[in-house]
Amino acid sequence: MLAVSPSSVLAEGSQHAAHQHGLATLNIVQNGTIVRAELTAAGADIVGFEHQATSEASKKKVSDALELLQQSANAIVWPIEFNCSTKESKTDLVSQEPDDHEEKDGHTNEDHHDDHGDQHEEEREHSEFVALYEWECRSFDLSGDVQLPVFNAFGTLTALTVNFVGDTVQGQQKVGRNIPRFQLGRLRP
Repeated sequence: MLAVSPSSVLAEGSQHAAHQHGLATLNIVQNGTIVRAELTAAGADIVGFEHQATSEASKKKVSDALELLQQSANAIVWPIEFNCSTKESKTDLVSQEPDDHEEKDGHTNEDHHDDHGDQHEEEREHSEFVALYEWECRSFDLSGDVQLPVFNAFGTLTALTVNFVGDTVQGQQKVGRNIPRFQLGRLRP
């Protein structure tokens, strides 16, 4: 079961941090033969928008994206030597609105709503796709390329920050769509 998400282990509180368009986060935690991962990406990088889907076309984009992310092999593929099997996967679309406190220009969100109407309401919404995966890997080691087909699935995603905590290594690497893979043994502490 995915009782503890990798983000809670790696970066407590990161779920509410501001996100950067084009850059997603992949948090991975390995404990023995169990590997858990959490992929978080801005709605704009997955479906091209962050506001609530209202039209049939936008609802279909969201539904298709959630279905695609539900299959772990569309996001991350472990080396065949690891002998990994997917135990569980969950996907969700999380919408967040900023607090009704002051924004950068000194106005409150309520002031902006009054000044700019519903258009600004859509602009200030932030949505993130979150996918949680769990695998059992019979032979987990630090060699072999971990493939990231998520770049092929979502064309506006340009980079992925990979954070890894495992039994023998921990580190981070920024991976770009031009080379959509990484090796655990080469992650920087």
